[in-house]
Amino acid sequence: LKMARLSIKDLEFFAYHGGHQLERKTGGTFKVDILIDYDMEMAADSDNINEAVDYVSVMEIAKQEMAKRCDLIETVAKNTAVALGVKFPFVKSIEVIVYKMKVPLSHSLSYVSANYVIDKYMDN
Repeated sequence: LKMARLSIKDLEFFAYHGGHQLERKTGGTFKVDILIDYDMEMAADSDNINEAVDYVSVMEIAKQEMAKRCDLIETVAKNTAVALGVKFPFVKSIEVIVYKMKVPLSHSLSYVSANYVIDKYMDN
């Protein structure tokens, strides 16, 4: 089995996730990383997008999930990973990382993130 990784980095969205009233009202910038491991051999040999994980579809799923307001970025990460797993059931693992770029706190930080991983190898 030959595994390879499709990586999408720093996909940016404006969304209204957050547990604080201000976040729900004003929204904020979020970034998303998506890492998908699967056997790319057939896609690479055939050069056929129907054999691959179409990254445009991946980004559209992320966009749809980011548009659904949630209190927790953990929920957004999980919902995105699950939706990707439904669309691409042949993948071996999916990791979705959601970054909240501005946190309404008095602390100085770059971001807060939540990772959600679906790893089919763990099921065996």
